Amino acid sequence: MVCNSCKSEFDNINGLKFCPYCGIKLEEAESVETKEITAAGVEAASAEKKYDTLKMPVITEKQIKEYKRDKFLKALVKPFKNIKVVISLITLIVIIAAGGAGYLYFSGRTVDEGRIKEDLIGKAIVLPKGTSFDIKKGFIKSLSISERNTNKREKKDDIKIAVDLNNGSLEVKTLLALQYTMNDNKKWVINDKITISGDTSVKPLVGMEENQILEGVKKLNINIGDKEKALSDADVKTFKMDSRTPDFDNLKETALIDAGIDSGIIASAGKLKCNLVFENEAWKIASIERNSSEDFVLALSPSFSQDKMLELIKKEPIEQSVSNAGVFGGKSFYVNDSFTKSIDIADKKFDAQSKNLSVTVKRQNSAGEVKAVLSTDYTYALSFDKIQLVKKSKTTAESVTISDVSKDVVAASLVNAQIEGSYQFLWFSDKHTITADEAKTFKTTKVSSKKGMENVKIVTGTITYNDGGKQKTSSIAAVYVLVYDNTKGYSWKLDKVAGEDSASYKQYTSE
Repeated sequence: MVCNSCKSEFDNINGLKFCPYCGIKLEEAESVETKEITAAGVEAASAEKKYDTLKMPVITEKQIKEYKRDKFLKALVKPFKNIKVVISLITLIVIIAAGGAGYLYFSGRTVDEGRIKEDLIGKAIVLPKGTSFDIKKGFIKSLSISERNTNKREKKDDIKIAVDLNNGSLEVKTLLALQYTMNDNKKWVINDKITISGDTSVKPLVGMEENQILEGVKKLNINIGDKEKALSDADVKTFKMDSRTPDFDNLKETALIDAGIDSGIIASAGKLKCNLVFENEAWKIASIERNSSEDFVLALSPSFSQDKMLELIKKEPIEQSVSNAGVFGGKSFYVNDSFTKSIDIADKKFDAQSKNLSVTVKRQNSAGEVKAVLSTDYTYALSFDKIQLVKKSKTTAESVTISDVSKDVVAASLVNAQIEGSYQFLWFSDKHTITADEAKTFKTTKVSSKKGMENVKIVTGTITYNDGGKQKTSSIAAVYVLVYDNTKGYSWKLDKVAGEDSASYKQYTSE
């Protein structure tokens, strides 16, 4: 049934005179009832009269209010009779309660170690010696709160944490002091200022870079042969890393470097021992030294060739008198380097201790008719950049070869020569001057020299000459001696011709 005043719907109860919602009198109740009976037919009217035994009492205002209250409660309880709705409502209540409780709990709670670890990533700390250490993800190996002082009234949380850091190059064990402050949203926020608080251990995990070691060592000097040698010089031909022995627990490392020096005069090679130490949070080169006594022994440079030595020797030519027991009676004779045909290095010896080079030189000297092998000793003081002559010995003639007097020389020299006769008194003598035609008749029998006097040749033979209108063939002895000329060297010169009748003939031919 619908109230014409408030339009509310309600059940049509027999005898209901007032609207249960607005309380207005239902004037049309009877007409409505009559219409329903007419529409339902005779049977419905009869049934209604059968059960309508009593008239509905008058409904009071109080009853109407109670009716409204009961209906509201029924409408309120009805949804809760559905189990799905109940579960959904309970879940919603639990979530809201949990969220509220979580907010109340976490809004004022201090940060834990996990939160601190997250907040440290991306921060930088300055180590005691000034090294900046950037904390990146994975660098924090361990972290624990050592001490904290929380002041919620001032909204500050001062924390000290023991932390182990490792960035692959350095291992840092230290105590960090940091501070959290609460912002307006009641959240703790870390302060960017993080300081070292307490003892700090900094240990290297890797050594100095190889190029940095090599460049650093090149700036140093090493003692070779009692003299300082700069490793940056251009004659340092080889310089490379050989091996490295780290001892990071003791903050040190040893590196061996292969070094080779060759100046073109002196060469030296070996291993340099480079001692590295980790100080003030950084590696540095402490010292360098020879790895052993066998390293960097001095030697002649392979490029110090024979030709270079000969160039030095030619700057010291010989012009002096030498002697040999086989010629000139053992007395001195003059030699000059202008007649030297070749120079050879017969022997050389380098003394690494004194840095002296001893050289023995053989000269093939051909001064005209005299061919000599001359020997001279030179001593040079060598260094990486200088050669200095220290000593030059007196040249000796190791061997001397003197050529025989040739037939052409004999024939040419006999012309106008005088043959000594058997006597000579004042200006009277029986000497004979040989003509050119007579000289051609000379036939050599023998060429000889006295022992130790190879520089004097006695040529004996026969010659046919005109003796008072008669052709006479006689034996003669022609005596030749060596004479020196700066241009030609030594040459044969006829000294005298003794005839077989002269007193000196027997003297020349007897030996």
